[in-house]
Amino acid sequence: MKLEDDAANDNGGHHNVPANPPSAGGALVSLQALVTTFNGVDLTGVTGRFGGLPLMQFKSREATWQFGRAKTIPEADSTWAINPLAIEWGCICWNANNEVIGERMVPISQPAIDPATLPDKGFVWQQQWSINVKCLSGADAGVEASYKTTTTGGSQAVCDVITAIRDRLNDSQHGGKVVPIVRLGKAPYQHPQYGKIWNPELGIVDWMPLSGPTPASAPAPTPAPTSSSAEQQSRRRRGV
Repeated sequence: MKLEDDAANDNGGHHNVPANPPSAGGALVSLQALVTTFNGVDLTGVTGRFGGLPLMQFKSREATWQFGRAKTIPEADSTWAINPLAIEWGCICWNANNEVIGERMVPISQPAIDPATLPDKGFVWQQQWSINVKCLSGADAGVEASYKTTTTGGSQAVCDVITAIRDRLNDSQHGGKVVPIVRLGKAPYQHPQYGKIWNPELGIVDWMPLSGPTPASAPAPTPAPTSSSAEQQSRRRRGV
């Protein structure tokens, strides 16, 4: 399957990497490991999946993010944390029926996988990136998901996050806040074959420690939605 054929869909795979940042007890050791890891990531020539977690996808033709089997659409202003300890890169192979017939992923602390070293399955191995995200706000707060991508736009979004984490780790003023908090965005792109489509964006809006966000004071209670407004919200989030 060619890269451009996957322009409308970032699909999922079969890995199981924990999404929660580690406890504060190992934070100092983890920070030093992160410095080493992110300083060693070579993004030269880069163009682009976790099981056990709901799959996060970006539909480029519809310009929408969605996750899980119910294809829930995240709230527009929700924020999501990206676990810097669980970013992976590797390769995936699809057959003519768009079925995954091979996948090899490793943490970015390890060298990138050379497709030439992978078994010949009769189809091209493509570069792939994966990240774990956890919702911090809104109706989906606490939801964890995995986002995998082989598309040019998705790969660039992940690489931009890696670069931002690396730059922050090298800044002695980060105060231990090295976990990026992002909003799930989109940007238009003119595809030579499909016309106007959308690229995913992972816009960093804040940072938090590896131990998690600082507890906030309890917000004032809000009135329960009416039955009609609740139904409209449910329909919107199912993409109806």
